Amino acid sequence: MNFTTAEIAHLLDTGHHGPTCGVERVVIDPNDVRVGAGQLFVASAHPPPLGDTTLVLEDDIALRVPYLTERSWVGGTAVNGPSTEAIVRAMAGDARGRPADGPRVGVLGAVAPWATAALIRAGLSDTTEHRLPPPGPPDLREPPGTERFRLPLALLNHPDDTPLAVVLNRRHKGCTGTDAALLDPTALVITDLGDRHLAMVGPTGAITSAREVLDRVDRDATLVMPEAVADALREEAGFEGTAFPALSIFGVRPGRSAGNTDAGMVHVVGPWGELAIGVGRDGGALALPVGAAVAVGLAAGRPVESVRSGVEAAAQTLARSMATRLAEGPVVWDRSDATSFGDVSEAIAALAERERPGQISRTRPVGRRSDRDRSPPCAAGSPGHSPSDRGPLRRSLGLGLLTF
Repeated sequence: MNFTTAEIAHLLDTGHHGPTCGVERVVIDPNDVRVGAGQLFVASAHPPPLGDTTLVLEDDIALRVPYLTERSWVGGTAVNGPSTEAIVRAMAGDARGRPADGPRVGVLGAVAPWATAALIRAGLSDTTEHRLPPPGPPDLREPPGTERFRLPLALLNHPDDTPLAVVLNRRHKGCTGTDAALLDPTALVITDLGDRHLAMVGPTGAITSAREVLDRVDRDATLVMPEAVADALREEAGFEGTAFPALSIFGVRPGRSAGNTDAGMVHVVGPWGELAIGVGRDGGALALPVGAAVAVGLAAGRPVESVRSGVEAAAQTLARSMATRLAEGPVVWDRSDATSFGDVSEAIAALAERERPGQISRTRPVGRRSDRDRSPPCAAGSPGHSPSDRGPLRRSLGLGLLTF
């Protein structure tokens, strides 16, 4: 990214006050503000849960770095207008604010999409070039409250010539498609049609989100999905695979190494044949993210061994940070992120420290009372609620893990 504050104001003909400054990075967390680092701080008047930074009085920032604001000028260098989100998106849509080269991959799905994005970066990079999300509370995986700014900030702050993989999941109708159009991905991944933030987008939200994205991406983009997702989209969304010449369908089969029963494997099947990825003892729940990462890497022309080694190392690291094996035997997976209903790490730790065995049941995040009283929507939008009706992916994989 390479802007001046005057150029940013000119994008949407908004106000500019104070000396013109160069901008190389955008921040929304006041704790990340560093004087002399070429930063632009984004303030917003909209409260959570719409996805904004903690409200900060601009006069606390004004004398330190330039800032975007929806309020009046209070000093320093400011660009002000009716919507800081609109300004940031205009910056991300301009050639000066986007990575010049390198793959841009959009990820849509309910099965730990942030992990899918991390594995895709690993499959597209040399093993030393990518950074995995850290273990711990989900706000370390993605800064809390940044859903509306996630995609534009990913574009603005991403270095040139390195792979970008970003989650497209949004909670409101139309937002997923808008983000997809702004990203203009070279590859799009839809790992599943499971439940994800459907309180706003409705019981068929997964199908709706997928249709939004498919309608907004370039037909020359590589489209990656499992066969079950393709089948469901054909039946419920009128999806035509022939519209995407670079469609790549993959399948996954979790298993164990023949020589070591504790060594988990994911066999990924696609146009390239079959590729076995070692995921560690408890990594089987990452089967879909692993399959997607392999498919994207190979479709991009990366060497097979480079994809295998990158995805394998990243999957094993993620599995160790996400999985907790209880004394009773079940494996608890924390696949939550900052857009989930809350931090479940303390609940998982309490389960692991219990002194006596108890009955373990599969749980899901708890939202408002209306959400708790309502039966969960089906994975592919069908009206049934039995396990056999919760979508073809779950039936074919048979995943029976305790997940949060």
